[in-house]
Amino acid sequence: MGSMTIGAKYKTTLKDPGTTGVLRMVRAISASLPPSSHINRASPLSSSEAPIGRNEDNFTFTPNDPRSAMKLNVDFRSIKGHKFNKVDGSKPAPPLLNILKDSDKGGGYMFEFDSVSNRDLCCDFVEQLSSAEMQWRMKLLQEDR
Repeated sequence: MGSMTIGAKYKTTLKDPGTTGVLRMVRAISASLPPSSHINRASPLSSSEAPIGRNEDNFTFTPNDPRSAMKLNVDFRSIKGHKFNKVDGSKPAPPLLNILKDSDKGGGYMFEFDSVSNRDLCCDFVEQLSSAEMQWRMKLLQEDR
């Protein structure tokens, strides 16, 4: 199980000033279930809907302003990829990470970070395979022999 909590701004567009808040990412899946057996959606599961043995494997964004409606709870299995911008000294640009829901449709979740190192930590965390995904891939490789 791994988790990280970091300050970020959630942005709906590049020009959006963003909503300041806390981004929390959790990777903790029961290794007994293959990825295809998990429920795939961006809303929280009630205890009656959750598969037996399922733990958190998601990211949440909680705005600092409790009146803000920009709250997120996204299952990592709904994520298809991610992109990030190049930040160098030639032009001022904030470090951005765009977590993609569907790469064909361009939907996703854009976050701005205070530093490149914080953005890179989140980027690395998104790339991690869960233990269930890793075991599922190993099983498929063994079956192909």
